[in-house]
Amino acid sequence: MAFEAKKSMPPPVKRTPKPKAPKAPSPLQETREEAVNGVLQTAAFACVLTGQHADAGALSLHGPKISHELAVVAEDSEPLGNALDYLNKVGPYTTLILAIMPLAFQIAVNHGIGNASAMAGVGVVPPETLKAQIQTEMAQQQAQAIKAQQAADDELRQTMQEWDRVKESATA
Repeated sequence: MAFEAKKSMPPPVKRTPKPKAPKAPSPLQETREEAVNGVLQTAAFACVLTGQHADAGALSLHGPKISHELAVVAEDSEPLGNALDYLNKVGPYTTLILAIMPLAFQIAVNHGIGNASAMAGVGVVPPETLKAQIQTEMAQQQAQAIKAQQAADDELRQTMQEWDRVKESATA
C-alpha cells in the first residue's frame, strides 16, 4: 500500500461576524415614538401647571430616549405595539387640547381664575400685560391713521392749489 501524502490544509480562518448596522427605524416605529413623545410632553405640561418644574424638566430631558426605546421594543412586542398604536389614534386630539389649553388658561386668568405666574411656563401672562400691549397697538394704529389723514389732507391742499393755478392760467 502506497503512502499518499495528504495536502496540508491551512487552519480555518476564524471570521468574526460583522456587526450589524443599526436598522433604520420603520415608519411605524417613528409614529409610535412620536406618540409616546406626545404623552410625555402632555405630562410635562401638567407638571408645569402644577409647579413641578423639576419633573417637567426631567420628562423633557429623558422623555425622548424613553420614547425611542419603547418604540424599538414595540417592534417585537405585539401588546406594547398595540398600546402605542392606540396612542396614535388619540394623539391628534391630545395635540389639539394642548394647543387650546394655554388660551383657556389665559382667559381664566384674565377673569380672576388662576394665577398668571403659576402658569407662566405655558405662556400665560398677567392680564395687565395683554391690556397694555393691545392698548399700545391701538394707539399706534390711531397715530398711523392720523398721519395718513394728515398726508391725505396735505396732498388734497396741494392738488387744489395746483388746480387753482391751472385754472387761472387757462383763463388768463
